[in-house]
Amino acid sequence: MSPVAWVTVASYDTEWEAELVAGLLQQQGLSIRLKREAVAALYGLSIGPLSQVQLQVPAEDAGRAAAILQDLARGGPAEPESPSRPSSGGQH
Repeated sequence: MSPVAWVTVASYDTEWEAELVAGLLQQQGLSIRLKREAVAALYGLSIGPLSQVQLQVPAEDAGRAAAILQDLARGGPAEPESPSRPSSGGQH
């Protein structure tokens, strides 16, 4: 098995914001990883470029993650994708 190649699909200024979006992507079935600079935690940095949190997904899922993030930016659905239900023939 080859190692997973992770790519950054978004960066956030706060950890809580990154975790919120990460949770939404996980609901969509994506694997995620949050990457932050160790120095930020060590020195308690909460502003500036060293405090940014990068949201990463496997490279093969980058396109899907980007599409979900675009939907979220436009106020679109954040609901997990569900399989289509067969029609009941119009009878309820």
